[in-house]
Amino acid sequence: KNKNKSRVVQKYVHAVEQQARDAVTDKKKAAMAAGKKKAKEEEERRALEMKKLFVPVEKAAGPEKTAKEELEDYEYQSSIQAMGKHIADS
Repeated sequence: KNKNKSRVVQKYVHAVEQQARDAVTDKKKAAMAAGKKKAKEEEERRALEMKKLFVPVEKAAGPEKTAKEELEDYEYQSSIQAMGKHIADS
């Protein structure tokens, strides 16, 4: 009987020790995963900062058109549309 009890106790002790080892391993894995996540977030933050720093400069807008130039552009566009309709009707 004592021999059987001894085996049961050894199995129980072994199981508890294994659980403790697994818990330590799980904590280490969780710490590594958190470190990787933090590093990735930091990398993304830096990339975003660099993107903000190096925004391409837009072309400078030219001087605004005068009323006369706008009227000429309108007339030109109208004449092109009229020619397009004439060609389409032919």
